Amino acid sequence: MIMAVEGESIIMAQILNDLPSVETERLILRKFCIEDAVDVFEYISDPEVCKYARWYPFKTIEEAKQIIEQRLKEYASHSGGLWGAYHRDKRKIIGTVGFFNIDVNNLKAELGYTFARNYWGQGYATEVAKVLVTFGFNKLKLERIEARCHGDNEASIRVLEKIGMSYEGTLRKDYRKNGVFHNTSIYSILKEEYLKQ
Repeated sequence: MIMAVEGESIIMAQILNDLPSVETERLILRKFCIEDAVDVFEYISDPEVCKYARWYPFKTIEEAKQIIEQRLKEYASHSGGLWGAYHRDKRKIIGTVGFFNIDVNNLKAELGYTFARNYWGQGYATEVAKVLVTFGFNKLKLERIEARCHGDNEASIRVLEKIGMSYEGTLRKDYRKNGVFHNTSIYSILKEEYLKQ
């Protein structure tokens, strides 16, 4: 049993070692490059996009460059699991998606997604989340995928429910932003639940 877990951990580490591109119906999920800074700034500078996030809207394009440089360091250290969501038709990055808080030893990771407001309500988050859950269980050999969202973020909660995640509970007053405490809802799906879908 221990050998199996160790073997699966090695597989996950190997994939993170050179994060591959992943395709969905309308998008290509690929590693960020510094040239994406303009696109990233466009959506992360939007207060509505950041409304339920723990971060604040970017004020300058330099902030976008810094976050991309952070992603590049994560790729270089083989700890990165976040992609830019590149829209094939629009030829631009329209969101940040993927896995973070990756736990190689315990075969679990947290799923996350952020999209530019112009692409809300068009099924992009669900499209990406379904593909990433499949990638997480089939390629990364995860046993658990979880997601956390603001307790009032009904759109995100609907996405998590559509992809088969179950509500686990609420972390009350989990974080503070703009002087206000916010609750975080936790959802998850296990490998055995995914295989029954």
